[in-house]
Amino acid sequence: MFEPVSDTVRTVVCGHTHMPYVRLAHGRLVVNPGSIGMPYGRVGAHSCLLGPGTDLRGTPYDIPAAIARLTAECTYPGIAAWADYYLNARATDSVVGAGGVRAARRAELTKSSPLTDTGELRLTRRRVAGSAG
Repeated sequence: MFEPVSDTVRTVVCGHTHMPYVRLAHGRLVVNPGSIGMPYGRVGAHSCLLGPGTDLRGTPYDIPAAIARLTAECTYPGIAAWADYYLNARATDSVVGAGGVRAARRAELTKSSPLTDTGELRLTRRRVAGSAG
Protein backbone atom coordinates (compact mmCIF):
# COMPACT_ATOMS: atom_id res chain seq x y z
CA MET A 1 0.00 0.00 0.00
CA PHE A 2 2.80 2.43 0.81
CA GLU A 3 5.12 1.54 -2.10
CA PRO A 4 4.08 4.46 -4.32
CA VAL A 5 4.29 6.89 -1.36
CA SER A 6 7.55 8.77 -0.89
CA ASP A 7 9.58 7.90 2.23
CA THR A 8 9.36 11.58 3.19
CA VAL A 9 5.59 11.29 3.70
CA ARG A 10 5.07 10.60 7.40
CA THR A 11 1.27 10.91 7.64
CA VAL A 12 -1.26 9.22 5.36
CA VAL A 13 -4.93 10.21 5.57
CA CYS A 14 -7.41 7.76 4.12
CA GLY A 15 -11.10 7.05 4.27
CA HIS A 16 -13.89 4.81 3.03
CA THR A 17 -14.30 2.63 6.14
CA HIS A 18 -16.16 5.38 8.02
CA MET A 19 -14.47 4.17 11.23
CA PRO A 20 -12.29 6.89 12.81
CA TYR A 21 -8.81 5.76 13.80
CA VAL A 22 -5.15 6.75 14.13
CA ARG A 23 -2.59 3.95 13.68
CA LEU A 24 1.15 3.62 13.21
CA ALA A 25 1.98 1.41 10.22
CA HIS A 26 5.38 0.94 8.58
CA GLY A 27 6.73 4.00 10.38
CA ARG A 28 3.91 6.25 9.17
CA LEU A 29 0.91 7.68 10.93
CA VAL A 30 -2.27 6.42 9.21
CA VAL A 31 -5.40 8.45 9.90
CA ASN A 32 -9.02 7.85 8.98
CA PRO A 33 -11.16 10.80 10.10
CA GLY A 34 -14.42 8.84 10.07
CA SER A 35 -17.65 10.03 8.51
CA ILE A 36 -20.00 12.96 8.79
CA GLY A 37 -23.17 11.19 7.63
CA MET A 38 -22.53 7.43 7.73
CA PRO A 39 -20.62 6.68 10.95
CA TYR A 40 -19.56 3.26 12.17
CA GLY A 41 -18.93 2.67 15.85
CA ARG A 42 -20.37 5.82 17.41
CA VAL A 43 -23.15 8.15 16.33
CA GLY A 44 -22.35 11.73 15.39
CA ALA A 45 -20.31 13.56 12.80
CA HIS A 46 -16.64 12.53 12.89
CA SER A 47 -13.67 14.50 11.59
CA CYS A 48 -9.99 15.04 12.26
CA LEU A 49 -7.93 18.15 12.86
CA LEU A 50 -4.37 17.65 11.59
CA GLY A 51 -1.09 19.22 12.61
CA PRO A 52 0.73 19.58 14.65
CA GLY A 53 -0.61 16.34 16.05
CA THR A 54 -3.78 14.47 15.17
CA ASP A 55 -7.06 15.26 16.87
CA LEU A 56 -10.01 12.95 16.09
CA ARG A 57 -13.22 14.81 16.80
CA GLY A 58 -16.83 13.79 17.21
CA THR A 59 -19.72 16.21 17.04
CA PRO A 60 -23.11 15.06 18.30
CA TYR A 61 -26.23 16.17 16.48
CA ASP A 62 -29.96 15.52 16.70
CA ILE A 63 -30.22 12.10 15.01
CA PRO A 64 -34.05 11.80 15.21
CA ALA A 65 -34.41 15.27 13.66
CA ALA A 66 -31.96 14.38 10.87
CA ILE A 67 -33.86 11.15 10.14
CA ALA A 68 -37.17 13.03 10.14
CA ARG A 69 -35.83 15.67 7.75
CA LEU A 70 -34.35 13.10 5.37
CA THR A 71 -37.60 11.14 5.43
CA ALA A 72 -39.66 14.26 4.74
CA GLU A 73 -37.44 15.80 2.06
CA CYS A 74 -35.90 12.86 0.19
CA THR A 75 -37.77 10.84 -2.43
CA TYR A 76 -35.29 7.96 -2.37
CA PRO A 77 -37.25 4.72 -1.78
CA GLY A 78 -36.62 3.37 1.71
CA ILE A 79 -34.90 6.52 2.95
CA ALA A 80 -36.30 6.15 6.48
CA ALA A 81 -34.73 2.69 6.92
CA TRP A 82 -31.45 3.86 5.35
CA ALA A 83 -31.26 6.92 7.59
CA ASP A 84 -32.12 4.93 10.70
CA TYR A 85 -29.45 2.32 9.96
CA TYR A 86 -26.63 4.71 9.06
CA LEU A 87 -27.25 7.73 11.25
CA ASN A 88 -27.74 5.53 14.32
CA ALA A 89 -24.43 3.74 13.54
CA ARG A 90 -26.03 0.29 13.74
CA ALA A 91 -22.66 -1.36 12.87
CA THR A 92 -20.89 -0.74 16.17
CA ASP A 93 -17.31 -1.30 17.35
CA SER A 94 -18.39 -4.49 19.12
CA VAL A 95 -20.09 -5.82 15.98
CA VAL A 96 -17.19 -4.91 13.71
CA GLY A 97 -14.55 -6.79 15.75
CA ALA A 98 -11.88 -8.63 13.79
CA GLY A 99 -14.08 -9.17 10.75
CA GLY A 100 -14.00 -5.53 9.72
CA VAL A 101 -16.76 -3.21 8.64
CA ARG A 102 -17.84 -5.36 5.70
CA ALA A 103 -18.39 -8.38 7.95
CA ALA A 104 -20.28 -6.22 10.44
CA ARG A 105 -22.48 -4.87 7.68
CA ARG A 106 -23.26 -8.42 6.51
CA ALA A 107 -24.04 -9.51 10.07
CA GLU A 108 -26.38 -6.59 10.63
CA LEU A 109 -28.06 -7.11 7.26
CA THR A 110 -29.07 -10.64 8.13
CA LYS A 111 -31.23 -9.19 10.91
CA SER A 112 -33.94 -8.14 8.42
CA SER A 113 -32.23 -4.91 7.47
CA PRO A 114 -33.48 -3.16 4.35
CA LEU A 115 -29.86 -2.89 3.15
CA THR A 116 -27.89 -5.19 0.85
CA ASP A 117 -24.40 -6.47 1.67
CA THR A 118 -22.92 -3.48 -0.18
CA GLY A 119 -24.81 -0.99 1.97
CA GLU A 120 -27.35 -0.24 -0.75
CA LEU A 121 -31.03 -0.27 0.03
CA ARG A 122 -32.98 -3.39 -0.81
CA LEU A 123 -35.65 -2.03 -3.08
CA THR A 124 -38.95 -3.79 -3.12
CA ARG A 125 -41.35 -3.38 -5.98
CA ARG A 126 -44.38 -1.61 -4.71
CA ARG A 127 -46.81 0.72 -6.29
CA VAL A 128 -46.58 4.26 -5.00
CA ALA A 129 -49.66 6.42 -5.33
CA GLY A 130 -49.45 8.32 -8.59
CA SER A 131 -46.59 6.21 -10.01
CA ALA A 132 -46.69 4.28 -13.27
CA GLY A 133 -45.44 1.05 -11.91
